[in-house]
Amino acid sequence: MVKTESGEEIDPEKLRTHGTVVMQGLGAAVESLDDSVFLSNILIAVGDRHAKYNVNPEMITLLWPSIRDVLKERLNDDFTEESEMAWKHVFDYIAGKIAEGILQRKENNLAS
Repeated sequence: MVKTESGEEIDPEKLRTHGTVVMQGLGAAVESLDDSVFLSNILIAVGDRHAKYNVNPEMITLLWPSIRDVLKERLNDDFTEESEMAWKHVFDYIAGKIAEGILQRKENNLAS
């Protein structure tokens, strides 16, 4: 078992599977950049789903260093300053829309 900073135990296989899903989602997001309405709606729904697990918007932004490191490892010499900035912009957009979904869910729960 892997322990989080709060001492919670996480199954390493579940963590690995989730990491794979996140990276596949990032790839799908890049492929959908030309349809921002579709992409935005999907990402907001992802945020809504994560809110059910008490994920806070701030937690999403904490993923960037890990995603950056994987991209750097996989892209090797193709991971330049320019490509890092481009990926960071994509990540910021994705994180912002997921955070929007989380906040909408929380607002809806407060209004109920």
